[in-house]
Amino acid sequence: MGSNIPSFDAQTAAGTLSACEGAAMSLRWGLACGFLFLVAEGAALADLADAAALVQQNVKVHADSCGDHNTRELCKKATDWGLCKGWFHDMCLSLTATCNDLKSASQCRKSNELLGLSCRGWGGSSCLEHGASATLISDRTICENSWRLLGVPSAGWGGSSC
Repeated sequence: MGSNIPSFDAQTAAGTLSACEGAAMSLRWGLACGFLFLVAEGAALADLADAAALVQQNVKVHADSCGDHNTRELCKKATDWGLCKGWFHDMCLSLTATCNDLKSASQCRKSNELLGLSCRGWGGSSCLEHGASATLISDRTICENSWRLLGVPSAGWGGSSC
């Protein structure tokens, strides 16, 4: 087995596996339980893609649990198993991440390149999805140049909103 896979004695594995059955869990526990399920079923870990698919089928993980990972290493493990999209500017994004989950202009600009998310652009306080209306633009300069910067038509800045 690979050096990244923890070793468990039989008693610990059996107790942990029974605790996993039917439990709603964080992604960290989901990965541990998924590994134990594979061992219990006698799955060969030689083919990581097959192992990851088996984990995805048999482990119930909350969709938002990727955000529980506060380190690049934990997120990478979850991403390798196909359970998260990846680590991006100090946060672990779920597979269902949207442009709105990105929290800075630089994240928004690099969304497609790094995560495969196609976003309209930065609106001043949030990363805008394609099809977003000008009302979501919160920055006066961006609003006044919305067509040129974002391809979003607007009537201009109204004093407190676009």
